[in-house]
Amino acid sequence: MLNFAGDVQYSFSENIREVSHQIMPKSLDFGALVDAMASQINIFNQTITGTKIEFQTYDFPQTIDTKKAQNLYFIFLELINNSRKRGGSKNIQIDFFCYEYSLVFQCIDAGEGFDKSTTNFGFGLLSIERRIKEMGGTFSIESERQKRNDNTN
Repeated sequence: MLNFAGDVQYSFSENIREVSHQIMPKSLDFGALVDAMASQINIFNQTITGTKIEFQTYDFPQTIDTKKAQNLYFIFLELINNSRKRGGSKNIQIDFFCYEYSLVFQCIDAGEGFDKSTTNFGFGLLSIERRIKEMGGTFSIESERQKRNDNTN
């Protein structure tokens, strides 16, 4: 019975993720990714307690191809979700910049990290990797398991 309840809960959470991804900011219809992300980060920082998200852009175009903007927006949402829920991060830094002929998207967090050699990618990371490859990009993760040191009184 417990296994069934867990399966139902997992299925329900995946359905919520899919629906939330379908509700996109209207600005993405025009490729205005930076504006959409800045707005969403502002909402996150006002409503999510215990996590601070910072966002920087360097020479990133104000508009890009609509499909690319939508894919990068979904990646952005998934990275924040993973950083908070899986990594337990309280600080997340997202950077977008242009480097020569490439768009670079970087997410740095202060979470627990994980050992890439022993960790299986879940639905979120697999989705991120698939989206990046569909756009002709490369996907890489730099992570290592960290010892958490919580010294709070």
